[in-house]
Amino acid sequence: MTASPPHGAQDYVDLRTAARAARDRLDSSRPTGDAGPVHVGDPMPRLAIGRACDVLIHPHQATRARRF
Repeated sequence: MTASPPHGAQDYVDLRTAARAARDRLDSSRPTGDAGPVHVGDPMPRLAIGRACDVLIHPHQATRARRF
């Protein structure tokens, strides 16, 4: 078991400078879920994260949006 990260901590990878093995894996397209306002059914959309993004951020915790 690992310790919880400090409040506000997150993991990220700069995909432009990531190791070749990581870039190769992230350059292949995979089924992608989207938490947007419209549900896209079958077939699931596909995305190659390495070709679509410069940085991959993984927040350890998320909360629901609040109204302004």
